[in-house]
Amino acid sequence: IRVSTSQDFLTWAEPALLAYDDSPEEQLYTNMVIPYDRAPHLFVGFPTRYTERPWSASFRALPDPEHRQRRMKLSARYGTAVTDGLFMSSRDGRRFHRWGEAFIRPGIERKHNWVYGDGYQNWGLIETAAEDPLAPPELSLYTTENNWKTATCLRRHKLRIDGLVSLAAPLKGGEAVTKPLVYAGSRLVLNFSTSAAGSIRVELQNAAGRALEGFKLAECDEVFGDSLERTVTWREGQADLHSHAGQACRLRIVMKDADLFSFRFSE
Repeated sequence: IRVSTSQDFLTWAEPALLAYDDSPEEQLYTNMVIPYDRAPHLFVGFPTRYTERPWSASFRALPDPEHRQRRMKLSARYGTAVTDGLFMSSRDGRRFHRWGEAFIRPGIERKHNWVYGDGYQNWGLIETAAEDPLAPPELSLYTTENNWKTATCLRRHKLRIDGLVSLAAPLKGGEAVTKPLVYAGSRLVLNFSTSAAGSIRVELQNAAGRALEGFKLAECDEVFGDSLERTVTWREGQADLHSHAGQACRLRIVMKDADLFSFRFSE
């Protein structure tokens, strides 16, 4: 919620509140901010959102209403508050974009959930092996469960590598154009997922938005599948983008029933 810095772990800067761009006013706990290991110039955070509601028929329908009402004898909010997990990111560790949609919901109703304390995410992301030895590694994160009960435990959630947020399109299609960017390298690599009928195509443009010869959308080989690292090609297998490296370019990305999690330029 606040950030303070130190060069020697003895003297500390005055704590300053984090700033949030285009994010709703919400009550938050435990932001759990870390540099993202695979791109440490980026900060990611996993705050817990606190939502208090009036007592209602929905509360009576939630699991274990008798225990909820016993808690409310201590404080009404112990029964009428619920929590879930959010996600946010930053480039400077001080100004964040926070998504309003829950990153981790309380989940299907069971005896011990939908309570004040659900969705508290633990600090850190851990790269772990997939259950299938042929599959690539995953990211694991952990949340507390069964708050207010004696059997409080941790649950592991898993994500694809770099799979925190995606650019998504339905089957009818959609497209996005990046801001001008300057890249180094000779290949464009995607981390993506499509349906069997879905696809991604990419056009390389100059800074003014004009398609570059040899890298037009119609020349892009259709990309489909589900991969952490797929090289985009044009004109039936040509991938070399070295001729435009160091120049300001844009990417026009056209998608159908697909998620694009990240892209990067590589040698």
